[in-house]
Amino acid sequence: MLKLYQSRHPDIAVKSHVTWMVLSVVIIIGFGGVVKGGLLVWIPFFLAHSAVTFVVSAKIYYMGRCKFDRWIWKRMYQSIKMDIAASSFQPVYRGRFIMLTIAVLLNFSLDLFGLISQPANFGAFLLSVFIANLMMYLIYYSIMKIRYKEGIRWIPAMYMILSFICWGAALVFFLAKNTSWQVTPAESRERNKHCIILNFFDHHDVWHFLSSCALFFSFMVLFTLDDDLENTPRSKIIVF
Repeated sequence: MLKLYQSRHPDIAVKSHVTWMVLSVVIIIGFGGVVKGGLLVWIPFFLAHSAVTFVVSAKIYYMGRCKFDRWIWKRMYQSIKMDIAASSFQPVYRGRFIMLTIAVLLNFSLDLFGLISQPANFGAFLLSVFIANLMMYLIYYSIMKIRYKEGIRWIPAMYMILSFICWGAALVFFLAKNTSWQVTPAESRERNKHCIILNFFDHHDVWHFLSSCALFFSFMVLFTLDDDLENTPRSKIIVF
């Protein structure tokens, strides 16, 4: 997602300590969800992920011009007040607003589902959130390219289709209840099934194989999606 965003916003550069801090927070949340679970983990996760979703969506919509400081509430109040006075309620960037609204609602639905149902496998839930957001941003980016008549060449389109197919197939094997770290080793072995490929590779091996293929095709999409702009000057590339 960051690679796609930076292709349109070269001035955006994430500092290394910020990147490691975010990764550390994700690891801590994942560890807490796996070891402890319960509302003590799900409520902070719900609040944190909802806040991050809102901030990132605002940054994307305003193309990085929205500053989140102590004056943000005052600016929001003044903006709403001016819109009401002018009877203007239409978003400036309609297409971007619609796509981001769908993404926010989907993320909020995932968070609400997790908070209510509290799945036992927190790691799988966290993985599904990351994959869903990656797919949503990839779809959003592709739609915006088509909307601005940039087009998508057949090579990235092929990689995109293959990545969707591999991710879908990989998740089928990932969600198969053949093993479980939440029970004893003996109970986990009772769930094992016969190997399905060459009488050697089981469902979990197939998951690793398909997920690695999906990651490869996803990265190839990132590398080739903007090949149609290789001869376009930077100043003429549309920002979205």
